Amino acid sequence: MAKLPPLKRIHQEDVPEGPKWLQKILIPINSFFQNVWQALDHGLTLQDNFDVKIVDVTFVGGQVLELPNNLSRPITAILAAQSSIGGQVVWRQIGDKIEISNLTGATPGVSYAVRLIIL
Repeated sequence: MAKLPPLKRIHQEDVPEGPKWLQKILIPINSFFQNVWQALDHGLTLQDNFDVKIVDVTFVGGQVLELPNNLSRPITAILAAQSSIGGQVVWRQIGDKIEISNLTGATPGVSYAVRLIIL
């Protein structure tokens, strides 16, 4: 993956043939460039920049776990990001609720701490 180039600003002197009004638009353009550069330089987070939800739950093997869907759209995937057993999440969405019926590899009656990424 390519690294970001050093932060660069456009100055009036970079475009000596440019009109005088160019300076007025360089301020918001440079501000935008700086914000994008900072975000791409390790500033992007799932929760702040994408329509996802990350939750820590306790899942008990053999039981159904019900969660609210607080996203603004239907769920497309649920991933177990951190779990002592790993495993695929078996789920379905019913209205504004999410039912998680299984985490593959879970032993019935055993509790597991699981971090879920809901997309």
